[in-house]
Amino acid sequence: RSVYRKEFTTAGKILGKIQNLEHESLTRKSQGIDAWRTNEVYQYYLYLGQRSLEQKKNVAQVISEMSAQNQPTLTLEEFEAISDLNRMLRY
Repeated sequence: RSVYRKEFTTAGKILGKIQNLEHESLTRKSQGIDAWRTNEVYQYYLYLGQRSLEQKKNVAQVISEMSAQNQPTLTLEEFEAISDLNRMLRY
């Protein structure tokens, strides 16, 4: 649980930064979200989701397989924290 709290805290910081940009303008908020979506961590999130759908496996299985092959991946807790963050970032 402490690992998930750490990931959720990090996601909360990202959300906070984007909310601060929103106080400046909606354009700045949009730029912040675009910057987040080009981030390497977010790209891993997308890749895991895509691979999960393509292979008809749940995300936990995909992460486990990638970890076993020493491929860079996210933890399930990181994936879930990013998923939660994305729900909060919807316009």
